[in-house]
Amino acid sequence: MGDVIGPTMLYVPDSADSVQVEEFVRAAFRPEIVRQLTKALFFVTLESEKHLDAAMLIVDELVKEKGLERAPKWYFDHHMFIAPPDLPEIPVPEGYHVAPLKQEHVTYIANIWAQDLGMKSALDEHLALMASNIRDRPSLGVYVDGVETPVAWCICYSKGSLGSLHVNDKHRGKKLARILLRLMTKKVVDTHGILPCGNVHFDNKASACLLASEGWTKLPVNYSKMFVNPSYLP
Repeated sequence: MGDVIGPTMLYVPDSADSVQVEEFVRAAFRPEIVRQLTKALFFVTLESEKHLDAAMLIVDELVKEKGLERAPKWYFDHHMFIAPPDLPEIPVPEGYHVAPLKQEHVTYIANIWAQDLGMKSALDEHLALMASNIRDRPSLGVYVDGVETPVAWCICYSKGSLGSLHVNDKHRGKKLARILLRLMTKKVVDTHGILPCGNVHFDNKASACLLASEGWTKLPVNYSKMFVNPSYLP
């Protein structure tokens, strides 16, 4: 068997032979996992492109057989981290409080995301994704007392990963990102029963350092493919 990380991810190492690659990929599509796809994405990941072609042949066959939808991209330029269990909560600084995000925050958060990444062209698509995530999955914001707009936030994406972690410039240096990571990890464990993962772009050294300092484990994953039951697509 390949290494199964929670119920939503299967990892294929470069050391696998051709028989093992097929066994690993087929294991990710076993019935007890596919049944969960009414409420979650899952993904097959590979250490590198070494087994990419062989894995894709099996994936294409199984996707058709199971009636699943493939996400539009096979690989992402990112590091993948897995959260540690049972980190203690960090006290929220005086003058701040933590509360779930609301639909009224979607446009504000998505615009900052698009500006930070230089992806204004993808704003409409991200607005829909953000609205869905905040509506259906755990999310948290840090607020200045008496102010309705969050100054920091973190959102759970449908594959059980934490993303869109952001702290506004004027509020950095107060451990707000660490507070959110620890609280959101507990929320994902309580809601989905798995430790969340985090995907960090290769160029985002600050986020990679933050996760490493929080005890998150970096996986040697370079290629990832996601699948979802089409009835759950937004």
